[in-house]
Amino acid sequence: MKDFFFLLKYVDALYDTALEKGSLKSVDESLRAFTALLSEKPEVVSVLESNASKKAKKEFLSNLSVASDSGINPLFLNMMFLVIDNNRCHFFGKLLSAWEHQVSTKEHVWKAQIYTSVAADDGMKKAIEKYLAECEPGSKFICEYLI
Repeated sequence: MKDFFFLLKYVDALYDTALEKGSLKSVDESLRAFTALLSEKPEVVSVLESNASKKAKKEFLSNLSVASDSGINPLFLNMMFLVIDNNRCHFFGKLLSAWEHQVSTKEHVWKAQIYTSVAADDGMKKAIEKYLAECEPGSKFICEYLI
């Protein structure tokens, strides 16, 4: 839990800076591409979590950025350097979930699972979503209806 708190601090600062610089979309794309790379290439995780020097890890990330098709957003790359400087490379695999959490929180988008005893028809769904909107003005709800 403590690690997730620290991770949220990094992601929160990244979000605020990206918003200020008008590069939220670019940061989001870089983060998603980096997360996909971690899934597809376990050797990347191995290097980042190895005992290699901080300088070597930063050079490795810089080379990945240059080699990627779209490049890595400089704000995102700097945040990754900060994570390395603070010996928190184990955060890399959790970045996307923390990012999505912060984006949802900052943009007031909430995911809701709605359980009903019968399949919800459109009228019921509209009534539920209207009620949620009244409870949290200015928020957007993404509802999943389950039986």
